[in-house]
Amino acid sequence: MSEAELVPLFRFAYDIRMLKAFILIIMLCIQMFLLVPTEARAAATTTATIVPRITDTAAIALYQTRVNQSSDDYKAWFGLGVAQAKQHHLQEAIAAFRRVITLQPALAEPHNNLAVIYDEQSKYQAAVNELETSLKLNPGYTTAYKNIGDLYVKLAANAYQKALRENDRKEIRQRYMRLLHVLDTPQTLPVDSGVLAALEAWRTAWSKRDTAAYFSAYAHDFEPGGRFGSFVAWKTYKRSVIGKRAFIHVKLEHIKAVRLSDGRFRVTFMQHFRSDVFNSNDRKELLFKLTPDGWKIVQETVQ
Repeated sequence: MSEAELVPLFRFAYDIRMLKAFILIIMLCIQMFLLVPTEARAAATTTATIVPRITDTAAIALYQTRVNQSSDDYKAWFGLGVAQAKQHHLQEAIAAFRRVITLQPALAEPHNNLAVIYDEQSKYQAAVNELETSLKLNPGYTTAYKNIGDLYVKLAANAYQKALRENDRKEIRQRYMRLLHVLDTPQTLPVDSGVLAALEAWRTAWSKRDTAAYFSAYAHDFEPGGRFGSFVAWKTYKRSVIGKRAFIHVKLEHIKAVRLSDGRFRVTFMQHFRSDVFNSNDRKELLFKLTPDGWKIVQETVQ
């Protein structure tokens, strides 16, 4: 999903003590009074880039000063919300965009940005509601149409996954596979829907930093390889690393699943990993096998 961005106007104070702040602020003055919808979801937290060469932390401080000085400055509230969302301060960002809506109820952009945040929190229906409001306010808002389309597909995928957990019927599985093609995740059929559900559970657990659910995605005979001598040592390391992150977001694209001759599945995909301290884009391969507890990962390789 994509998010709109507003770059507010700042006034320069002729005070030598403000010189350092002015150097940072001047980057914010390039496009005054513009709401600029971006067409690509930013990597770290699916939000738009504020301005070049200024840190999100510095931007939050600048915008916060601005709203403290003028609580009715909706442009500063908007910029604050974008900066907070990029730092994964999602509740604060929600409050900032709600303030924009209070001050400027006719703006469509803050509703779109709230939808981005709710999507990040897996609150898909709330995200749809915000996008529907955004489109009522601006029927020509292309970004909102794109985002709501993505959400409708995501809601449909979730519905099919729930249906398959209740009743793994061939007809439902075939419909789910067709939907996956719409999601740009081509499959080499036949593929057990449980494999895809296991993959999504693994991704979700990692994004939520739920180590119990994350480790449950792996088989007891998982081979960590590398510098880890055992599964236990690998789990200790991963628990420490995941626990230190303020946020984690994992997105998978171009998923392809192939059944091997021994009944296992090799799943390859492009993985986009984002956190507060590290970002990466890797081609990854997971090897799944069917166990009494369902499909589990036995091997993980970065290609």
